[in-house]
Amino acid sequence: MARQTRTTTNASRRGFTIVELSVSILVIAILIGLLLVGLGKMSRSAQQGAERANVIAMRIAIEQFKNDFGFVPPLVKDGLTYPAGGTAGLPIDTMSNPNVAVVYRTDDLDDVDFLQGEVSGEEDLRFSVYSLSYYLIGVLDANIDGKDGSGFREPMRDGSFRQAGGRLTDPLFDAAGDADRLVEVNADEGRFELRDRNGIAYRYYRWLPIESSAATDVTDLRRVPSLLGDPAENIALRDAEWAIVAAGPNRVFGDRATETQAELEAELGRGKTIDQLEAEGRADNVVEVGR
Repeated sequence: MARQTRTTTNASRRGFTIVELSVSILVIAILIGLLLVGLGKMSRSAQQGAERANVIAMRIAIEQFKNDFGFVPPLVKDGLTYPAGGTAGLPIDTMSNPNVAVVYRTDDLDDVDFLQGEVSGEEDLRFSVYSLSYYLIGVLDANIDGKDGSGFREPMRDGSFRQAGGRLTDPLFDAAGDADRLVEVNADEGRFELRDRNGIAYRYYRWLPIESSAATDVTDLRRVPSLLGDPAENIALRDAEWAIVAAGPNRVFGDRATETQAELEAELGRGKTIDQLEAEGRADNVVEVGR
């Protein structure tokens, strides 16, 4: 009898108790959770790095555009806003002769006011999702930019392209490697978006400084769209006049002017204030600025 008891006791010591098994499962679950979190962060970091490489390539293309033509790509009127509260209509004017891209012009007082942030409540809307496809790739038809397919003839500041005698320019940015990168939203209306890996259109921001005599500080002088930050805190913004922004892995810009709270919550989760959603949405934006 004593021998049988001892054998049973030894056998029980060789196995796992329920408590030990539960602890082991819990530890394994925690380790798997930590691994998944780490892999998620690595994936997001890799995505952000890939987008930064694209945005840097577009920044270089804009610098080449400026070197070639003496000005940076104009800001196309996407139809989101227009000075004095009107609507911009289509980004292409096919009623004019020649046909032109409808852009904010630096010789139009209303447009200048808009680009300087003078239009109340619209400071964050000084961007276009079409400018990059027009001026870095040349997606418009020959009756607008002078060349069918990719590329364009010499562009002008007013949105026109020099049809006669203007030299042909090949695309300055190559989007051919990804079939989903350049998207025809509505070709007849001239709506072509250059999109990131998550299918979100890149934004091209353009703004103008105000007269220094009218500025109270560096923030007032630059009046940079708020999505980009404060020039008083970010030295790079103090002499910048344009920017390219990608939404990043979280798929939102954190811009309450164009993204509803419901849209931000769908990507970032509920139970947060609009300020928290905006800050979190902006945290992984990829931004390149220049002048």
